[in-house]
Amino acid sequence: MEKKGNGKGKCKETEKIVCQVDWENPEMTTIFCDIVVEEIKAGNRPLGTLNARGYNNLREKFLAQTGKDYTRKQLKNRWDNLKVLYGFWKSLWTDTGLGRDPNLGIPTGSDEWWDTNTKGHLKREKAAFRHAPPPCLRQWEIMFEKSHVSGLSACIPGENNEGLKSTTGMHSIESLAMFLWTVGAGQPFSQIEDKFYRSTETINRKFTHVLKCLNKLAEDIIKPSDPSFSTVHPKLEEARFSPHFNGAIGAIDGTHIPVVVPSSEQITHFGRYRCTTQNVMAVCDFDMRFTFVVARWPGSVHDTRVSNEALKKYAHKFPFPPEDFVPTIGEPSSSQPQAHGHEDRDMNAFRDSIADALMASRE
Repeated sequence: MEKKGNGKGKCKETEKIVCQVDWENPEMTTIFCDIVVEEIKAGNRPLGTLNARGYNNLREKFLAQTGKDYTRKQLKNRWDNLKVLYGFWKSLWTDTGLGRDPNLGIPTGSDEWWDTNTKGHLKREKAAFRHAPPPCLRQWEIMFEKSHVSGLSACIPGENNEGLKSTTGMHSIESLAMFLWTVGAGQPFSQIEDKFYRSTETINRKFTHVLKCLNKLAEDIIKPSDPSFSTVHPKLEEARFSPHFNGAIGAIDGTHIPVVVPSSEQITHFGRYRCTTQNVMAVCDFDMRFTFVVARWPGSVHDTRVSNEALKKYAHKFPFPPEDFVPTIGEPSSSQPQAHGHEDRDMNAFRDSIADALMASRE
């Protein structure tokens, strides 16, 4: 292993490249594909690509047969390139602008077509399909055609049934795993790349997609379990809460979440915590489940404004108690302390003032 500094006092372990790749020799690709098929049959490809054990075995077997000590990343790059080549080969059979060679049974096209459609990466290997089918076509079908044997319809439920779904290149479970690994352990994309053998671009794209799906999922989770509030929570029947919390349906509070924002927005996000934050208001019930959340307010905004704007803008989703709400609580037992008359009247007046303010905001 070789350690390389990143210029910030930290270092990252990377595999030392001891052998430059050489895939010009078709025999190398054949050996590579044969070993990969062996690992797939051994159960070392649970998802769309080999797992850590599969890549370790691939590296050892490839070194033993060819003398080439390629890194995992070099082998993964070859896997990705072969997948591109296989996709290109399959597209040749659906392109209506191509003919068929009656003798070789392969697609045929003009020189202009081949020049136009084989430009860029892997041009030489793509152009070879003009004269013969891929030599490892049988292995490619095993490697890529059936890489996802189940779960294609799995999704995270969300708005309009649009959720996290599997694609040809990645299973939905792998996308979710990369997301959870990133946010749960606070890992940078470079660590995710080493862990899942995916490019930074793919990780960023899938991370963003999973995040959007979770935002949609919030509509199914962050809401009252009983929107009509037809019953009173058992906790409110306890002596220490009754009758002072009669009619209560939850608690409201705010919190500041540290965030990273562009320099042009830092002033508005600076609050009393001396860092850039978002002011988030949340409502939860007596089972500690969130029933309403408003986020994305800059940290400098006062809690009162966040609350007032939420009541105006999201009145249709805010968990108001019903206008004719009458709590149904059993008669207090003789062991329960009774509130004095003036304390009871003061508490009722205080609750009535809060209720009037909430109802007025709905109008």
